[in-house]
Amino acid sequence: MLRYLIHPLLLLCVCSLSWTLTQAQPTVPESDTLRLNRNGREKAFHYLTFYEEGGPILGNGTAEAAQLIDQSTYRAHSVMVGWQIPKSDIYSRLYRFPKFGVGVYSSNFRNLDIGFPRAYYLWFEIPFSYPRFRQRWSWAYRGGFGIANDFVPFDEDANPLNELVGSTQNCFVDIAFLARYHLNSRFLLGLSAGFKHFSNGSSRLPNYGINMFPAALSVHYLIDEQRPDFSQFEPLPRYQPHYRINVNAAVGQKQYSRETGYYTKSTLGVNVLRQFSYKYRMGVGLDFMYAGGYRERQNVTDPPLRDVLSMAVVGSWEWVIRPRIYIPVGLGFYLNRNPLNDDNNWYYERVGVRYAATEHLFVGLTIKAHKGNADYFEWGMGYTFHNDTNDIRRKRIRQVD
Repeated sequence: MLRYLIHPLLLLCVCSLSWTLTQAQPTVPESDTLRLNRNGREKAFHYLTFYEEGGPILGNGTAEAAQLIDQSTYRAHSVMVGWQIPKSDIYSRLYRFPKFGVGVYSSNFRNLDIGFPRAYYLWFEIPFSYPRFRQRWSWAYRGGFGIANDFVPFDEDANPLNELVGSTQNCFVDIAFLARYHLNSRFLLGLSAGFKHFSNGSSRLPNYGINMFPAALSVHYLIDEQRPDFSQFEPLPRYQPHYRINVNAAVGQKQYSRETGYYTKSTLGVNVLRQFSYKYRMGVGLDFMYAGGYRERQNVTDPPLRDVLSMAVVGSWEWVIRPRIYIPVGLGFYLNRNPLNDDNNWYYERVGVRYAATEHLFVGLTIKAHKGNADYFEWGMGYTFHNDTNDIRRKRIRQVD
């Protein structure tokens, strides 16, 4: 279930916040050996990684799922291509020069009732310390998100045991903590432990999700001959806090039971947030959620507005990874709800990812859940009003002869 996903995501956010609070003032390399291309722009360091992993599959408490898991053994491998740009911009310094990349994932559960899922995903990796030229060990945490296919979904007649997923395509989430040993300047051996999750956000039932806690062995290869080295630092500019107002509209699809069709759910949200550092924003707002198809589902002709419209107060927190990429986390408390619309608890959670297409316009995907059980995926777009005066594009590039 999604509740297995919520806890690792919160742990990832807490780790980021805790590490920030225990570190000295973020800094920038004083004499970083930057590689510049012909246009004077910093060149990336490219990595190639091979992962092999396995681990336990979590059940959902049903006898069918337990039987399916008992007959399954999880193994998977991934190929990942990544790049690390030794930029002197503020967010590269804040996150100790992170890596970004794309990956291809292939799994084998050794069970034809699940299938042979493959996934294509984007990922980021943030180290716990600044890269050093002669370091032997390095530590990091990673997050990834993508689309997976080739599942064999639940079917009452053909595949009754697969109570975990009801669709051939699902979202793929990967969270891991990594340790690596540097064999030489280009080869590294890695060991990681983490969490993987497949879910369709209740767009098709059943949707308990497939959850694993795998351990992985990996080999990392630095494609470029030169290895990044960052060794001396200077303080960042002081951040100027400011307020932001987010207006967000989102829509998604939900199946309420296996006997019903697929219905639209939508959200309109307004949030006021205070951004108090380069990394974090916090605030409060209101959510209005509309549940479509109520007349058909409940066989009524003219339902009152309170039956189809839910309202909630929501506390919001946003983790800014790059100037245009951030992770919204929310905890909402209903002022009005209807259990017939699967508002099954007095509070709900929200987590996802958003991209700022411009300084004000953003798009994103979030998952709304009750006690970790998915309600629906929210495909959203919104507008941010702000008076941010911080120059996050400030750079300090020095070419080394």
